[in-house]
Amino acid sequence: MTSKVNCNICFAFASDKKDDSFVNTPCGHIFHHDCIRCWISKVSENPVCPICRANITLESLVKLYGVSPVKRQMSNLKFVLIGDSGTGKTSLLQQYARGVFLPDNSSTIGCDLFFKKEEVGGKIITLSIWDTSGQEKYDAITPNYLRKTDGIFCVYDVTNPRSLDNLHKWLKLAHEYAPTEVPMILVGNKIDLSEERQIDKHIGQTVANGLEINFLETSAKEAHNVEAAFRTLAAAALENMHNSGKVDLTECDSLELTQETCRSHQQQSRCSC
Repeated sequence: MTSKVNCNICFAFASDKKDDSFVNTPCGHIFHHDCIRCWISKVSENPVCPICRANITLESLVKLYGVSPVKRQMSNLKFVLIGDSGTGKTSLLQQYARGVFLPDNSSTIGCDLFFKKEEVGGKIITLSIWDTSGQEKYDAITPNYLRKTDGIFCVYDVTNPRSLDNLHKWLKLAHEYAPTEVPMILVGNKIDLSEERQIDKHIGQTVANGLEINFLETSAKEAHNVEAAFRTLAAAALENMHNSGKVDLTECDSLELTQETCRSHQQQSRCSC
């Protein structure tokens, strides 16, 4: 299912009760089982539906399969951002995780860590996102963050051709230290600086096609495609974990939508080349 239903007593989709479920009454109204059970228990005799006042009993309730109100915690996803200093990696993270843009960001010293929670099909995913420094003096510590990562952002600045040329250095580190077949996305940032742009979109797409990875252009300042970039990588990482047997996504209602969003952005990028 891709649409949510809510309990007609607490008016919420999610339930904090372990092993709770949605149930349907004979009169056609939907409740959390725990909510309607408490309602019925308060009535000494002849309990009725709180919506239409029709007679109901616990035995008459029918469980709804295929949708669960219980939020299930999944393993954390670890993402790493790599790329030259000044490409806007920190600004992308701050826009995504905090919804802010700070134009006067100083260069990252060593590495910073951001957290973000996302809901996929009633399940909570915690993203731990490492923002690595692009300065050469910190190159020696970058491999430590690439180990056991679930996804990698390769970021360049569309106003700085050298930042794209230097991707080979960052990709070499990723191939040496990151897990085999880890999902990646190529991100061309700062497209709001249209008058200063020196790298056309089709060039970034061509590079991504050659690497067989996803590609998006973003603006951290205007929040353009920022969330889409993270969702694209999250969808790829979840699918990769599912295929490797690390997590079961067979009941993940929203993953299909996330994957379709990912494909849509990829198609848009190809069409504009």
